[in-house]
Amino acid sequence: MSLNAFHAAYQGQDENFVAVDQSILSFYGQNSFCLPAGFSFELSGWYSSPSIWRGTYLTKSMGPLDAAVQKKLLDEQLSIRVSVSDILFISPWEADMRFGDLYIDGTGGWESRQVRLNINYTFGNQNVKKARIRKTGVEEEKSRL
Repeated sequence: MSLNAFHAAYQGQDENFVAVDQSILSFYGQNSFCLPAGFSFELSGWYSSPSIWRGTYLTKSMGPLDAAVQKKLLDEQLSIRVSVSDILFISPWEADMRFGDLYIDGTGGWESRQVRLNINYTFGNQNVKKARIRKTGVEEEKSRL
């Protein structure tokens, strides 16, 4: 998990610039859990409190919460994974900006909520020998010193 907190303040030299300041908190976390019968579960997400973008836009809070469940089969050669991204659908952004009499209110986003099914099968021999560690001429010289 990571956590970041700071305060940002912007003032302009132009008299039309509306000064902005904001205390900002953001975090990211990811956890994996081993469950019985070859299942595993993963939960991850990030969050950003209202903040300032490009020194002028005040943004609203945003951040997704993602989850996945996975099952391994056939001596762990086959894995089936179902995942859902942005479960709460809070990734789209909103921001507003003031400059003199100009007011801009913007929103945007993407198809952040998705459901995925991944199936992976590992082919071939899983017991391949490790590569032999070879000494180089430089290492031989070091041992002579």
